[in-house]
Amino acid sequence: MEGSVIEKVRLNLNLPNNSEKQEKVRDVLGQFFLTQTTMEQIMLVMETEMRLGLSRNPEDRKKSSLQMENTFVHETINGTENGDFLALDLGGTNYRVIYMEMREGKKTKEIMQHYVIPDPILTGTGVSLFDYLADSIAKLLHTENIKSATPIPLGFTFSFPMIQSSLRNALLLTWTKKFKCTDTVMQDVVKMLEAAIERRKDINIEVVAILNDAVGTLMTGAYEDRACGIGLILGTGCNASYMEHLERVEKWEGNTKEEKEEIIDIEWGAFGDNGVLDFFKTQYDFEVDRLSNHKGSFTFEKLFAGLYLGEIVRLVLSDLVSKDLLFADLDESKVEWVHWKGSFTTGHVSKVESDFTDTKAIEVLEELGTSPASAEDVSVLRYACAIVSNRAAKIIVSALTVLLRHIQKDEVTIAVDGSLFSYHPTLRGQMEELIAYTAPETKTKFIEVKDGSGMGAAYVAAVAHRIEQKKNMNGHSL
Repeated sequence: MEGSVIEKVRLNLNLPNNSEKQEKVRDVLGQFFLTQTTMEQIMLVMETEMRLGLSRNPEDRKKSSLQMENTFVHETINGTENGDFLALDLGGTNYRVIYMEMREGKKTKEIMQHYVIPDPILTGTGVSLFDYLADSIAKLLHTENIKSATPIPLGFTFSFPMIQSSLRNALLLTWTKKFKCTDTVMQDVVKMLEAAIERRKDINIEVVAILNDAVGTLMTGAYEDRACGIGLILGTGCNASYMEHLERVEKWEGNTKEEKEEIIDIEWGAFGDNGVLDFFKTQYDFEVDRLSNHKGSFTFEKLFAGLYLGEIVRLVLSDLVSKDLLFADLDESKVEWVHWKGSFTTGHVSKVESDFTDTKAIEVLEELGTSPASAEDVSVLRYACAIVSNRAAKIIVSALTVLLRHIQKDEVTIAVDGSLFSYHPTLRGQMEELIAYTAPETKTKFIEVKDGSGMGAAYVAAVAHRIEQKKNMNGHSL
């Protein structure tokens, strides 16, 4: 199940003059090798967690490490959307405001402005933050001389923990990253944004939808490819959303006669926080968690996401050094970095993986001050990066395979956004080969959608507007 001949070469450690060392290194890295049986066990655990997360019984949902949130998004672009739309994409201190025109389901115009939130706003009041966001929207509209007699529908991508009760209502659970705005936790962020827009009195906007970046990525993917059924964030962190049959969503309170499907926000970065994935975690995974800023949380992310992949490799290298299996002939001062948290990054892993010769690995070691390294040391480094990267691909594909089994379609496109997917040179290819093996009944394709979270909010706004117009024409109200 290792795929191509090239993959087999990458995953084969060859130290012809030191068979004893070779076996010891393989024993250390062998902890990362996931067999087909282990992958199937991951799938089984995830299926159980998903079922609990979709349960109507709140006590059952508490047992699951997957939130499986209702997003209230039931459709993707169908080609009949018309109008002008706005999107606000807030996921960090850098955020975006987007204006988009659609005609017959096609994007005919796009304007995107990037903004940075000043530190005093990040730690100030909720009113000051949302006023700042409203000011940014107004700035784009005024700069581009955009005016409208009717409210412009706006989709709001809000990439922070929230509880969503409708398409346009969500309570903030907690801020993350650098945000510490007061008087906002357990408040409806849509209402806070609407109040800020109303205070300006010079812009005509209606907030019609709130979503997170995984949902936005799925919607952007669906605009590019109608077969898209999964949105995957694969960057510093990780999350996924997928289109689920509502008959499986026990906690859905709506009318399944009118709505047949719904995008579910899995929030799978926390998959395993309850210990269900401990059966295959290595000593290095537990150490990553111990050294992290959020011990006991984001278990799934910590197994492979961009913030952690390099650190996993560093801990392996540190262990190999302590066992005299790596850099044994070099002065200690040249290898001190292996004991420093964060010294070996996912960028280093990607660079090593970008070349099937020793060239890039040698360059990485030179950057770190470890030179001259022996040919054996270079081989061990390349092997460690390859094995840890291969495990990442297997874990991700195991989870994606469960989603494909839920979607139950002959063809499914997976839209992916994130730096790990973009810059890791072998990850995508491994995922493509593996998923063809684990889900042979589904024709699966990966597409990269950069900035999908922002444009996705505009597409959700367009779909919501189209549905509202249809209901109004039929004499119904939202």
